[in-house]
Amino acid sequence: MTNLIDGIFTLQIQTLNTAKVKRAQVCPQLKHSYPAFVRCADKSDNKWLCLSNRLDGVRERFQETSNEFESARKRAKKAKQAFEKVKRERYDRFMRCFEHVSNRIDDIYKVRRCHVCTVRAQHV
Repeated sequence: MTNLIDGIFTLQIQTLNTAKVKRAQVCPQLKHSYPAFVRCADKSDNKWLCLSNRLDGVRERFQETSNEFESARKRAKKAKQAFEKVKRERYDRFMRCFEHVSNRIDDIYKVRRCHVCTVRAQHV
């Protein structure tokens, strides 16, 4: 049993030594590639940060444009309503005038015809 425990212990030590050797072999590669990886990650972060800032700027401009559009639309609606009001008032005034003239014109022509008839009768 002692031999078995010694064998397992030896195997564990050998495994640890092998892991240390592999780590020692990998570490120099990591030491050289890690800074490049960090620089690449930083560049990516900077690109995303830049894109995020640009997107925020675009969103702000879009919101400003939307607000200006809504404001212009409301002004146009009020102007159209004011125009329609003036148009309706002018139409109503014209129709009142037209009706007045239309109603009175018969009387005017009757008086005029009678006057013309009287003048003709006097000249004959």
